[in-house]
Amino acid sequence: MGAYRCDKGKPYILECVKRAEQLILERNMDHEYAGIQGIDSYIKKCLVLAYGENNKAVKENRIAGAQSISGTGSLRLGF
Repeated sequence: MGAYRCDKGKPYILECVKRAEQLILERNMDHEYAGIQGIDSYIKKCLVLAYGENNKAVKENRIAGAQSISGTGSLRLGF
């Protein structure tokens, strides 16, 4: 999210974040959050990665998944 501070404690927005915001506006892209469960296509690909493309339960859509925040935050939510 580009939440950094300079040596004086002032907010510092990274150039890559500024450019990404500019591209979003130029391309008239959505700037919305994902739904509460996450991005369905991403979750499906993660399940295939975790269980394998030929896993019977994956093929039959019997495994549920949800996207979460990164790192230790997702572990805490999972527990």
